[in-house]
Amino acid sequence: MWFRQKSLEKKSFDSFGDLFFPSARTFVTMRKPAVLFLMIVCVIVFSGQAYRFMVSTVTAISIKTATVLSEMVGKDMIRDENGNINVLLIGMGGKWWAWGTLADTIIAVSFNPVLNSATMVSIPRDLYIYEKNLYAGKINSVFAQQYSFHQGDLILAASWMAAKISDVLGIRIPYFGLIDFQWFEKLIDLVWWLEIDIPEQIFDTMYPWEVTYTTFRIDPWLQTLDGATALKYARSRHSTSDFDRSRRQQLIIQAFIDKMTSRGVLTNPGSIRALYNQVSSMVVTNVEYDEMVWLIKYLAAWKPKIHRFGLTMECNDMSWKTMKPGCLLYPGVRDDFGGMSVLLPRGSTAHNPNMFAYTKYFGYMVMDRQAFLNEWARLHVLNAIDPAVARRYRFRNGMASQMATKLIRYWFVVDEATNADNNREKTVLLIPAWSQTRYAETIKMLRLFVDFEVEELPHPLPSEIGTGNTANASALVSQEQEVLRLELGADFMAVFGSRSFDLYMREE
Repeated sequence: MWFRQKSLEKKSFDSFGDLFFPSARTFVTMRKPAVLFLMIVCVIVFSGQAYRFMVSTVTAISIKTATVLSEMVGKDMIRDENGNINVLLIGMGGKWWAWGTLADTIIAVSFNPVLNSATMVSIPRDLYIYEKNLYAGKINSVFAQQYSFHQGDLILAASWMAAKISDVLGIRIPYFGLIDFQWFEKLIDLVWWLEIDIPEQIFDTMYPWEVTYTTFRIDPWLQTLDGATALKYARSRHSTSDFDRSRRQQLIIQAFIDKMTSRGVLTNPGSIRALYNQVSSMVVTNVEYDEMVWLIKYLAAWKPKIHRFGLTMECNDMSWKTMKPGCLLYPGVRDDFGGMSVLLPRGSTAHNPNMFAYTKYFGYMVMDRQAFLNEWARLHVLNAIDPAVARRYRFRNGMASQMATKLIRYWFVVDEATNADNNREKTVLLIPAWSQTRYAETIKMLRLFVDFEVEELPHPLPSEIGTGNTANASALVSQEQEVLRLELGADFMAVFGSRSFDLYMREE
């Protein structure tokens, strides 16, 4: 303000335009400091624009170079029938740690190059695996058993492990990556540490350290973790659960991917070769160099969207609000498994422990159908069944909440489960007219669980949503009213009212 006030004191401007675009005569009357200040501002503004233009141009050229290199040198990776590339990540202690051949981390990753999205699913170490006359025990010891059986062959042990996880999730997993704790630390330090937004405090007084224990603490804010700290963050479990531990491991993987894409490593051909040489010295994998080069063209241009899940113990069936995705396991009775604490897939028993039908449904939803995940549709489930009709059936209570529980179990985003204002004969999905194409995959996946007719809702007028501004109205619609309403009608009761509602089975 001092610049403008003193100029006005010196002389009056000829026009309003002179206030913003001074004439030559006006500049002469300006004080020299003001002119110098204006020149500095111009230099800063234009140099900043030039720098951004230069960076964007160099980035575009680098991406184009990486794409050309990928297409010329790269070899197409194995993709499943849905176009996904599936990899199993295994973390183990290594020779410097007690029980070093047990699989400490088990994460299945499915990457869709076309959608540029990926899904990670953590498998708990206590999942019980049974092979008649071959193997019976926890999944984390499967690797150790096969490592011993194949006389220390890491490739064969990891391949056998990938086959078992393929059985659990119902997907083909042709690739794997195996790393131990020591090399994990070095890999993180190789990329100059990771930035992770820590969601909650960890205070573990029993973190294993050499022959005793040490205390590990980390506080909830954006932190920069070196390799040693990242390992502790990934392994700590005495103050939290194994399922929270899985989530932390996935945060580390995502941070590593973000670091690779943000630093431009994947757009520099020389860096790609150097990175592969360094990583392959730390990680045992069957991904070849030319396959990695082929993958670069999908990762170089932008960061993939990553969805994170984990198979977990049975959640609260009675309250749909407490459900978490992947609640498909339950604890086995210790006496039936030689005193071991194990987890079984829902539908299994001690005599038939490997019924993976529900976990395969889950794998199909969150790994095979990533377009459905990317739509992120919000859903309300409403009971629109006439009470007079419902009284004819034995199993008539809690239909909306049970349906919501089932949908959330397979990752549908349900915001509300309650009664509808009106009764319906037919089950319908009410969807805004402008959103049906946008949520096409969600509608398709929803039909796997319930039959319904689709009804389009008209676009509300601005006056109907409390504003006179059309632009504001559209914004409010997109934020607050972009909700799909599944209203359960009398036909739903006719199908499910005569038997106990199955919270797991997908309708075929």
